[in-house]
Amino acid sequence: FKHCSAKYLIQDRNLGTTNPLKNYLFKKNGGIIAACIQKNIAEHNGTALFYDVDIFFSYGKKTTNDIMRLGARIDKIIPIGSLSMCNALSSKINTYKDKKEQFDILFIGQNTTSPRTNWKYNYESIKWLVKMSKDMPNLRIAIKHHATWQGDKLEQEITNNSNIEYISHDLNTYSLGFKSKLILTYGSSMGYEFIGLGRNVRFLDPGNENPFINNFVYKDNLVINSYFDLKKLIEGKNELQHT
Repeated sequence: FKHCSAKYLIQDRNLGTTNPLKNYLFKKNGGIIAACIQKNIAEHNGTALFYDVDIFFSYGKKTTNDIMRLGARIDKIIPIGSLSMCNALSSKINTYKDKKEQFDILFIGQNTTSPRTNWKYNYESIKWLVKMSKDMPNLRIAIKHHATWQGDKLEQEITNNSNIEYISHDLNTYSLGFKSKLILTYGSSMGYEFIGLGRNVRFLDPGNENPFINNFVYKDNLVINSYFDLKKLIEGKNELQHT
């Protein structure tokens, strides 16, 4: 910052990487405001439990509640939505909304390479999808991973010999969400983004300890804790049963 100083610092960061020492040095060298754009959801049992920032541009009004309870130092919160989503959809957002839905269930996966997270119940969620594909073979169920996904041997062993489709992770997940009747995820931040777009979203929490789920999602009854409840939800939606 001695060589590259400014009045305002805007960071596009994962949670937990708004380093307070960096902010101190920025201000020591003439900086006034250190800001951050929300890029993901806080993992409650991970390393991303503390924010130090003057202004936080959040997904929405509720997506900072847990962050503040975890002890963040944020002076001002301004909900702006998801810049990543807006960039991905651009002006085509209305076109995607009008397109015919292609999938009954779209599961948005996560990068399970992190050793800091116990992914046991994420795999349990995948097992639910396999069971659902067998109990209701008329449903078109797809799994979509992020572009950085490098494969997951255990997951692929679970889905082997099932009729679950894997969508190329190079395709735009946001546009696929508009073509799906029900969006499921274990904890992808895209689940929160799709809530803001009015899509039908549910978070799966087989072990009742999913670290990626914010408290407001439980209060809004968007969490499914058992395969029985998942099946009951789908059985209650005629548009899913008769495609």
